[in-house]
Amino acid sequence: MSLIHKHLSKTPNFRNDPIKMNTNGSLKQEVKLNTIGSVIKSVSYEIKFSANKGRGAFLLEPVEAGNLVLLEQAAVIGPKQTSPLVCLECFTKLSTKDLEYCCSKCGSTLCQSCSNLELRPLHDSECQIFQQAGHRFNPSTEKGARALYNIVTPLRFLLRAERNPEILFLHDNAESRQDTLIYCFNQVTVARTLREQLQLKERFSEAFIHKACGILDTNCYELGWNQLQARGLFLDIAHINHDCVPNCFKFFDENNNMCVMSAQDLQPGDELTLSYTPPLMSTPLRQVILQQTKLFVCHCARCHDPKELGAKLAALKCSPCGGDVLPENPIDLNSDFRCESCATIVPSERGKMMLDTAMKFVGKGSGNTQVSGDTFDVIQHLGRFLRPTHNLIVDLKLRFLNQLLMEVEHDLESRDTAETQEKLAHSLGFGLDLLNMAVIVNPGKSRLRGIISDLYHKLDKHVINGQDIKCEMEALMSEKDIQAQFKFDRGFHANNGTTLLSNGTKCLG
Repeated sequence: MSLIHKHLSKTPNFRNDPIKMNTNGSLKQEVKLNTIGSVIKSVSYEIKFSANKGRGAFLLEPVEAGNLVLLEQAAVIGPKQTSPLVCLECFTKLSTKDLEYCCSKCGSTLCQSCSNLELRPLHDSECQIFQQAGHRFNPSTEKGARALYNIVTPLRFLLRAERNPEILFLHDNAESRQDTLIYCFNQVTVARTLREQLQLKERFSEAFIHKACGILDTNCYELGWNQLQARGLFLDIAHINHDCVPNCFKFFDENNNMCVMSAQDLQPGDELTLSYTPPLMSTPLRQVILQQTKLFVCHCARCHDPKELGAKLAALKCSPCGGDVLPENPIDLNSDFRCESCATIVPSERGKMMLDTAMKFVGKGSGNTQVSGDTFDVIQHLGRFLRPTHNLIVDLKLRFLNQLLMEVEHDLESRDTAETQEKLAHSLGFGLDLLNMAVIVNPGKSRLRGIISDLYHKLDKHVINGQDIKCEMEALMSEKDIQAQFKFDRGFHANNGTTLLSNGTKCLG
């Protein structure tokens, strides 16, 4: 049975439980899926059920690698509940000095430019509700700002749903969220505030507010363009399911629209996938994030393989033999570890303790490095109990490359010293390690490979003699393939403004 997508003939009663969507069949899409008009450009695909994932997006036409799959505006956009001080209209970060420009009518945080606007498309609707309730926020303290940011995005969703009830078709994880900490948090900070303090009890039921929070938490993407911070709901992109080795990647264009590009050649019938987690995270870390924030267990091929298809991002170092100690069951967060070489068993608690010690060392004191030399020393130190492929060391290698490039480009005279040349030689080796990793976890034309390739080539320009590493690179990929990949990667990196941050994998989601 087909599921025909159309305008609802009747707006649901928001005073009672929200509408529910029939979940049998598929929904075909030619150019636009939703009727709200957030899609700017799209290939042809259909929405149908995907094994163990609910609804998914499946292609109806072939798409070559590197081509646009979807270009979409956010249907709802607002601050994260844990957001720092931001303007609620443009999401520019604010300092406490900027609080003098707060909205004169309701006290909401605005930047100087937005405070002078006559019309504020995002903020004006909620501002009217705040005024009608006689409620004024005091964001001069972190507590005051948090009280505001907890409710703004859910309220914007609710107001949008009144105009466009199609937005309610998205998955909300209602059953999984019931009686969880986040459910209780939203009950106190969102539902109670909206219904009692803002006097919306007759307009929105508790169930409807929790549905809004569930849809947002399940489907929103964190936005981070041009130093702005927000979260956005993209109605069509929300149908693209997760895979830890995705066939698509995402970025934001100059107009803050989300772009989904194909990383590989795709055929009709292929399901479109994106990764909800950074690609260079180990399976245990990805599972924690997915289970806690998205409320599902990923069962992709990478997650079921202790070796992560060869990436081995969770590999500890075996004390007896120095081999790779990997989780026996990566999906089980309490799994024991086993050495590939000598079969030594490392109990789960001991493995967690080793990792916790390493993470604390990286995050504090001498591990929280600002210069490349110190970062290299930390890599050497962690190598005593983590394997070179472990995600913490991979993250530090990215940090090292970024720090070294900044140091060399800011002090060209130091480039020719023996110490710097030694670091540069190590950087090319690290770049090779990272590219090998990217080929596994982000195959095809991907943002991750673009960032690593761009870094590698910029560092390579400063190396006096890196022929040995270049030979290894050529062994990994043919010269023709290298040139084609780097041409795409470097061009994509430049044209789409991707920025390598000093904190490594956090920028690669």
